[in-house]
Amino acid sequence: MAVDRVSATIESLAQHKAMQLDQAALRQIGWQLPDPAALATSWRALARERWTRASYSRTDSNAARAGTAALFREPAIMPTTTTYDRWLLPVYAWAGMQLMLRLVVAIDRTRRKPARRGLRLALQLALAPPAMGSIVLHVQSSEDDIELLVACEQRPSLLAIQQGLPSIASVLSRAGLRLRRAQVTHGNAALTGVNEDSTAMLPPHLSVELPSASLFRAATEAAILILQLRPRG
Repeated sequence: MAVDRVSATIESLAQHKAMQLDQAALRQIGWQLPDPAALATSWRALARERWTRASYSRTDSNAARAGTAALFREPAIMPTTTTYDRWLLPVYAWAGMQLMLRLVVAIDRTRRKPARRGLRLALQLALAPPAMGSIVLHVQSSEDDIELLVACEQRPSLLAIQQGLPSIASVLSRAGLRLRRAQVTHGNAALTGVNEDSTAMLPPHLSVELPSASLFRAATEAAILILQLRPRG
């Protein structure tokens, strides 16, 4: 029958290497993990343009977005930024996922409040992986080391991140950084506290010095690893 002849032809063609799918090529089609060093350099360049200037307009914001989109896929929806949220910067990490990077005042560990003397600065990164819910990373330096505070909305995400802390310490070590202290908390109160406590003391027109390259590198390393985690259950 004609149907049988067609089926036989298809089966015969499928046996030829030229007609077989290249699994290596298929893997390359999918999203690949970004280089944390290159990503940190990109984020810091955007941050320098936005944070270290005395004034920042909507035109500058659009230019920064265009520069980022050249490196990563632009999402369908971009948040509208104004001069009042100068310290909030949309950035990209992996598979076109948009994150929100914010410059904040570092937390004084002795009082669990923003440090008042010297105005030490830190980075906060807000991300929301579909499987993990809302997460805020707070990254600050402690002498030559890194301190990491992670606040997550969901308890399964808390457990996944706690189990992933040794891996975060490992990738930081390979980047020449040492994780001195890490803490993971969960709940809406934790998310709100991390955001409000360390942003209240950073007025929009303040002149600041850009955080070190190592702080940006620590943020990208931790973010990329957390984006790969999957909570159990």
